[in-house]
Amino acid sequence: MSKTGCSPFQALFGSPFAIIRTAIALILTATAIHLTLWLIQHPVMASLTTLTKRVRSPLLNYARQHPNAWLSQGIQSLVNFSSTQFNSLQFLGSLTVEIVIVLWALTALFWLAQWQADTDAWIDAVNETSTLPIITVVAPDNTVSLGRKLDNPLVNPSGFRIIGDQDLYQRLLGKELTDTSNPETPRVWRLLIDRDGYFYIFPALPDKRDRTLSPPVVMMYESDGGDQLMILSPPTSRN
Repeated sequence: MSKTGCSPFQALFGSPFAIIRTAIALILTATAIHLTLWLIQHPVMASLTTLTKRVRSPLLNYARQHPNAWLSQGIQSLVNFSSTQFNSLQFLGSLTVEIVIVLWALTALFWLAQWQADTDAWIDAVNETSTLPIITVVAPDNTVSLGRKLDNPLVNPSGFRIIGDQDLYQRLLGKELTDTSNPETPRVWRLLIDRDGYFYIFPALPDKRDRTLSPPVVMMYESDGGDQLMILSPPTSRN
């Protein structure tokens, strides 16, 4: 929900906790790279070496028993071939090491960025710490299906059809107005994003870090006919 997003520097060194998290990620990544390369070099290569020896023995026996066969010359050339002296195979070995390092590094960066983005989203979702602007939308009553009338806030909007979860809509009825009269459960509508002629608004969560909570997001069409008013403000108005 963050309007600024998560910068690479912020994800790695944006706070003391992020620095500690980055240091731990570096240690775990280095350990994972070491173990992965060890698995490739020892168990995997040992298994391939054992398999090669098992295949090599019957091939050599065939070549000795049939020295004049045209296939025997090819078998002897294959058995005597030293792969460690072949530059292409050495290149593939180096490439494998680089691929392992890059994959683990990208994995670590992905998780660090995801954790920081999740933290930023919760900061903007909670009313007490949110940096998103508070929004007020004024529009004709026949153009929006959710809202309160200026002259009679008690009247629910009517004359609309609905598809989907009716409870989601009914939970918002009567809660369209920002209300900070109760400090324990304030209701403040904030602007999440404004893009491509639509703006997305949501009621900020109370100052409780309950990760099971998820605020509803309302998408509204931004009219270009001058019949709609949108007011943005950093703080809420005083009651």
